[in-house]
Amino acid sequence: MKVAVIVLAVVAVVAAGLAGYAVWKMDSGVDVPGVVGQKLADAKVEMTSAGLAHSIEHAYSDKAEKGTVMRQQPASGEKVAKGTTVVLWVSDGAAKVAVPDVSGQTLEQAEAALTAEGLNIKQVAGSSTAVENGQIYEEDPAAGTEVPRGSVVIVYYSHTSPTVAVPALTGLTQAQATSRLNGSGLSLGTVGTQVSTTAAQGTVISQSLPATVKVARGTKVSVVLASGPPEPVVPDVLNMPYKQAQNKLTAHGFEVRTTWSPGTGMSPGAVVKVVPAVGTPVPEGSIVHIYVEDTDDGSQ
Repeated sequence: MKVAVIVLAVVAVVAAGLAGYAVWKMDSGVDVPGVVGQKLADAKVEMTSAGLAHSIEHAYSDKAEKGTVMRQQPASGEKVAKGTTVVLWVSDGAAKVAVPDVSGQTLEQAEAALTAEGLNIKQVAGSSTAVENGQIYEEDPAAGTEVPRGSVVIVYYSHTSPTVAVPALTGLTQAQATSRLNGSGLSLGTVGTQVSTTAAQGTVISQSLPATVKVARGTKVSVVLASGPPEPVVPDVLNMPYKQAQNKLTAHGFEVRTTWSPGTGMSPGAVVKVVPAVGTPVPEGSIVHIYVEDTDDGSQ
């Protein structure tokens, strides 16, 4: 019986000690905040606010944004003593690689070389006498340039087909049409303009060669651009009573200036002259001067 009592007493003491240690640990420790995915500056503030120190390690990452925390140790939620140093691994962005020289290679060889460096390829047909048909003659960025892994490298390969299809240019700006023609092995010819009430100003409304027709490489394709809606013309208000003329011109969006001109031989109050002349296209809001025959007694 005495032995049992002694054992129970020891167990009680141990349990009390463990409970006391747990309470001491809870009271003396802090939870490590989770800062993975945060900007480094924000993560530092959070660690300091929690009463923890921090150290920084840098590493490349294809997934984590440059300057953000991608890993921490101890992990989020762990309880540690105040002042503990938390190691933060910060992303330096994707690792940079040098663009390999693929000049003179076939498209298949170039793709294999670029893929091996973690780069992507975009193929653009062009023309060059420096290499054989189907071989690379230029790359962008240039060979040796350091770029982030995963970047796109444009390779231009010789494609010497004697004819190419004319691309559709309607609706494009002049710059866009030029780029599309150059990409097809063609060039921009003359550029004209034409009034249009439907097309956006500065966009192509017609082209000299229809889309899809086959033409010789290097052919010039001319375009006509929309110059915007037609300008309003000065309406005919001659011989009209000046009040009526003023109303008509105002309704057409013009600003009216009236000058009295006695001695014209016309009916008093009638419009005898319009400047700009009737039928002249002028921008909306322009000033139109009307000259009006003065009354018999010189009053207005």
